[in-house]
Amino acid sequence: MNKLEQKALRQINLNEGLISLLAKFFLGGKFRDGMRELEKMKKDDPELKAGLASFYQNYKMIKNDIDNICAKYPNLPNCKK
Repeated sequence: MNKLEQKALRQINLNEGLISLLAKFFLGGKFRDGMRELEKMKKDDPELKAGLASFYQNYKMIKNDIDNICAKYPNLPNCKK
């Protein structure tokens, strides 16, 4: 392989690793349990409620990106359902 192919392969491996980490974090059980606890706490704190609203908006965008990547590359480890 030439240097360009090696560089492209390293970039692909880096991207797949990052996608895998994001998917594990956002789709994992600990994350969901923590979010349930925050939902209970936000009733008492309007600042927390606003922060969570922003977080949920970002979460939806990231989940949408992960879904798009999985549609494009269905053989990635965390894309198999």
